[in-house]
Amino acid sequence: DTTKTSNINDLSGLNFIREIQGSLSIKNNVLLTSLKGLEFVMKVTGDVEIDNNAKLINILAFKPKQPIGKSITVTRNPVLEEVAFHTSNIEINGDFIVKNNPSIKIFGGFQNLEKVKGDLIFHDMVGNVFSGGAAKIHTVKGNVSVQHNPNMTYLHILRLLEYVGGDFIFRNNPKMGGIYINSVKYIGGDLILEDCENDVYFPLPDSLG
Repeated sequence: DTTKTSNINDLSGLNFIREIQGSLSIKNNVLLTSLKGLEFVMKVTGDVEIDNNAKLINILAFKPKQPIGKSITVTRNPVLEEVAFHTSNIEINGDFIVKNNPSIKIFGGFQNLEKVKGDLIFHDMVGNVFSGGAAKIHTVKGNVSVQHNPNMTYLHILRLLEYVGGDFIFRNNPKMGGIYINSVKYIGGDLILEDCENDVYFPLPDSLG
């Protein structure tokens, strides 16, 4: 595994790495502002975790050409403005979590992503988020949870969603325009729509767990 922590402000010393046969964890770096230095990493076979980096603004330099192997987690990065993974992933073999990044303005990438085998979670994004990424997802094997995003107006990621293996939770997203979740056919757990201030366009699924 590759783990970078503490007071580093630059990843240029890692620009020789092409492949990580394990997990990539970028965590608790108080000075790091970007992932410049990871431009040439083509493959990560394990998890990718980007957590609690006080000055990290974007992660655009990290753009592996081959699929990320397991879960992807982006959490607790207070000034992070853009999340865009330009990978070839058709599926994620774990969770996909973007949580408690209050400054995010743009969510993009994942142009080919169709399936998440774990949970799909979008929480606590305070900014007016433009979400144009991952618009082809049709299957989430775990829970789908979209909560506490006060200025998010639209979420492309739900547009083609058909199958949710666990709970579907949509809570406290007050500025979301008409919520179009027209394609959902199956929910394996609970369906929770709470504090929705606009219309919800949600067909009756073929099956509710």
